[in-house]
Amino acid sequence: MPRPLSQFLCLISLVIFRLIRQLILLESDLIALLKRLVAEKRETVEFFNVLSRYQLDSTEPIRECDFIIFHERFGSFDEITDSRWHIYCVTSNYVYFGCAPFTDLSIENQENLTVSLFQDTNHVARMQIDDFLLQSRQYSKPQDEVVFLYSPPSSGGTRTAKLLQSADATHNSLLVLNEPPAFASLTILSRNCSIEIIRQLCARVMLYLLRHQKRQQTYAVKLRSPSICLIPYIHEVFPSISHVYISSRSYTHTTEQLLHLTNQTMPLFQSMADTATTIRPLLEICQISSLSIPECIEWKRREDETLRRFADALPLTDEQRKRTQNLADSLRSLVVNF
Repeated sequence: MPRPLSQFLCLISLVIFRLIRQLILLESDLIALLKRLVAEKRETVEFFNVLSRYQLDSTEPIRECDFIIFHERFGSFDEITDSRWHIYCVTSNYVYFGCAPFTDLSIENQENLTVSLFQDTNHVARMQIDDFLLQSRQYSKPQDEVVFLYSPPSSGGTRTAKLLQSADATHNSLLVLNEPPAFASLTILSRNCSIEIIRQLCARVMLYLLRHQKRQQTYAVKLRSPSICLIPYIHEVFPSISHVYISSRSYTHTTEQLLHLTNQTMPLFQSMADTATTIRPLLEICQISSLSIPECIEWKRREDETLRRFADALPLTDEQRKRTQNLADSLRSLVVNF
C-alpha cells in the first residue's frame, strides 16, 4: 500500500476512534453525574474501565483521548497509591492514572514506561487537579537522591540508562526509570498553564512517582530533551535534585543556551565514549560506588555481542520502522535540498 494512502487511512481511523470515544464518554459522564447527585459522600477519584485504545504514533506522549473509557465507580485517593497505579496524562482540568499489571518500573523490565502503560493499562482513574494537589500533600519530599537524565531521540540515552542500571541488579541502591509519561504531559501543559500551577504539578507528580522510594535508594529518571523546560519548576521546589544531559555528540552551543536560560548547572555527557569514562561521573552523581564499573562493562560487552549476533535476524518493531522511515525521509530531504 502506498505510504500517503496508508497515512490517510490511519488518520480516518483516528477520527472515527475519537468520535466514538466522545459519544461513549458523554454517556459515561451522564451516569457519573447521576451517581454524584444521589451519593451521600463526595469521592474525589473516578474509576473507569478501558474499552479500547488507539494511538496514531507510538512515539508520541500518551493523551487522555488515546483510551475509550467508561465509568465504573467512585473511590478515594488511597486506592491509587498502590504501586500498580501510574500517572499517564495531565490536562488543564484532570490528572489521569493508569492501572497496569506490573509493579517493577526499572528500565530492565519496562524499557519504555510510556509504551508499557499504553499497552498494558486495564483501568483508568482521574481526579481534578485541585483535588490532586490537595490530597498528594502527604508526599512531602524524596526519601533520598533523585537524578533526572535528559536525551534527544536516537542519541544513546536509553542505552546509557540501561548501562547505569546494570550497576545495581538488585535495584535496592539505584532504580532507573525510562520516560514516565507524566513529564511529557507536563511539558506540553507548561505552554498554556500558569507558572504557579506547573510548579505545583511538577512537584506533586514527581513525589507521586517517588512514593515507593526507599531510604538510601537513588531514583534516576530518564526523560526526552524537551522536558528540560521543566527544570526551573523542579529546581525551585527541590534544588538538591541533579539534572544531566546525555548525548551521542556535544551540543555545545544549544546546550549552553539551555543551561543559561534554566540557570541550572547541568553536566553534559557523551554516551558513545569509553564505558568507564561515560559511566563513572554518572555513578558519582547517583551516589553509587565506582566499584560497580566492572558490572557495567560486562553488561555492555554482552549487549554488543547480542546485537552483533542477532541484529540482522531480529524483526523491527513498529516503533523502529517508524524511526527508520523518518530518518530515511530526513536524509532524502537533505539530498534534495543540497
